[in-house]
Amino acid sequence: MGDLFAEAAPTPDDPPRRRLARLGLAALVTATLLGLALLLGDWAYGQRRLSMHEGRLQRALDQQPTLAALAAGLGAEAGVVELSASDPVARLAELTEGRLAGQREVLLARAREAAALRLFRVEADLLYVAFGDAAGRFTGFAIVEIEASAGGGDQKR
Repeated sequence: MGDLFAEAAPTPDDPPRRRLARLGLAALVTATLLGLALLLGDWAYGQRRLSMHEGRLQRALDQQPTLAALAAGLGAEAGVVELSASDPVARLAELTEGRLAGQREVLLARAREAAALRLFRVEADLLYVAFGDAAGRFTGFAIVEIEASAGGGDQKR
């Protein structure tokens, strides 16, 4: 009868090494999921930002303003600075050096063919390229990411 009420020595369900391995695995899974969530959030923000800028220029293109009117409108917005250059095509080539892979040559060819060209730096990392015709009307655009950022954005119209 003595065995019935005797206290048994406690045996750990989990040895310390196994507990540590489980905690390490849980931390690794949590860090991976957090990193994935942040990466996807950054990508989504970049896509939304590019889509917002593209929408803005598309609405302007639909109204068919002159390049001067477009420059005045964009110049009134915070974060938009017109880049003046005696040779805007050369300036565009300089700003896109090492970017856009195969699309760079297409963009530069289009810039050389345009009768008028204006460049606008937006925030710290975007470039609006506004194309115009001989009458100075806004006829097309490209949005180029000129600083390192998450997405590979080049939007053209």
